[in-house]
Amino acid sequence: MWIDFEGIVNARDLGGIPAADGRTVKPGRLLRGAGLGRASDRDVARLEQEFHLRHVIDLRDESERRQHPNRAVPGAEEHGFPVLPELPRKPPTMDAPPDFGALFRQIYANMAGSDVTAAAYRSMFRVLLDCPEGAVYFHCTQGKDRTGVGALLILTALGVEEERAKEDYFLSNVGLAPSIDAPGAMGVRPWPRETIEKLFFVFPEILDVYLRSVRERWGGLEGYIRDRIGLTEAEIGQLRRYYLE
Repeated sequence: MWIDFEGIVNARDLGGIPAADGRTVKPGRLLRGAGLGRASDRDVARLEQEFHLRHVIDLRDESERRQHPNRAVPGAEEHGFPVLPELPRKPPTMDAPPDFGALFRQIYANMAGSDVTAAAYRSMFRVLLDCPEGAVYFHCTQGKDRTGVGALLILTALGVEEERAKEDYFLSNVGLAPSIDAPGAMGVRPWPRETIEKLFFVFPEILDVYLRSVRERWGGLEGYIRDRIGLTEAEIGQLRRYYLE
C-alpha cells in the first residue's frame, strides 16, 4: 500500500498483506521506505498525526546518518541499527563506472552471514515487540536493500509466504523509478543508464544470493529468524498479535 509523501520516496505500508491463519497485516503499523532527510513539513505532520508514529528504525551506518540526518518526528523515538559495517567509499569516475551488480552481490552475501547484520535485525525486532500501538517506520537510504531484507524477515515472522513477501520487496523498483528519470535529484553522477538502474533497482539474482546463503546455513528465512536472530515462539506469537488482524 503506497504512501504518497511529498519528500519521502519508496514509502509504503505493509498493511493488507495476507499472512498467517488467514489474517492480514494491520494497516498503519509497519511502514517502510527511504530516509526521512527529505521529508516535508506535511510529511512529518502526517507521520505524527495520521500514523501516530512511535519508532523510527534507521538501518544505515553512522556516516550515512551524519551526512543525511533524518528529520525528527514529534512523539517518535529514533533508533540506529547499522545492518552492515561501514563500507569504504571511493569516488567513482566516468572512466570506470562502478560495478553495482558485483557490489550488491557482495553486500547481500555479507548480510546473510554477518554478526553485525543479525544483531541489527535482532534489535529491530526488539523495537517491534515493544510497540503495541502506533506505527514503526524502518528505512535505510533508498529503502530497498537493508530495508527490503528487513521487510522480508518481518513478513516471514508474521507468517507471510516467501513468494508474497518477495512481491513487496520488488515493489521498490516502482517506488524508485522516478529516481531513474531524474538521477541528479539524488546525487548520482552522470553514469550510463544501466549503471544507474543497478544502483536504484533490486534484482532477483541479487536477492537469490541472500536467500541461497540463508537456506544453506539455517534452512531458510524461518530458521534464520529462529536460530540466528533468536526469536522465540512466544515472541513470534506476540508479533502476530500486535501486527495481524
